[in-house]
Amino acid sequence: MFRHILIPTDGSIEGARAVRIAVDLARVCGATVLAMHATVPFRGGRMAAAMAMAEVAYDFDLIAQAEHCVDAVRRLASEAGVVCETRIAYSGHPAQAIVETQRECGCDLIVMGRRSGPHMLGTSLGANVVRVLRESSVPVMICP
Repeated sequence: MFRHILIPTDGSIEGARAVRIAVDLARVCGATVLAMHATVPFRGGRMAAAMAMAEVAYDFDLIAQAEHCVDAVRRLASEAGVVCETRIAYSGHPAQAIVETQRECGCDLIVMGRRSGPHMLGTSLGANVVRVLRESSVPVMICP
């Protein structure tokens, strides 16, 4: 059914559930998975030395967080006997990075967790999930 599943992950509780479901689905289908994390680059000014130092520290933290997120997926996939690739995307728009990664890598399914809470655009999905749903050319599985 599915051969290459994209798993965008942010390390959240909602994302962790989606990761487990995606890895289980990949195991059953004999699919590979691509774990990705989209990071938002530093948006501060580049004029002052203090801002430059803040940018370096911010980027270092982002890279560490991104690596932690995709490594968690890689470990879970390995335990399940599923082949897992990883990718870290640097983008001001995570949803755009997800859709672009899906297209570039030929993934035939995207599995995402949804954010819950009262501040999610009047929906229970979240802005990134809504945008991926609108722009994706492949099925998107949303895990509550």
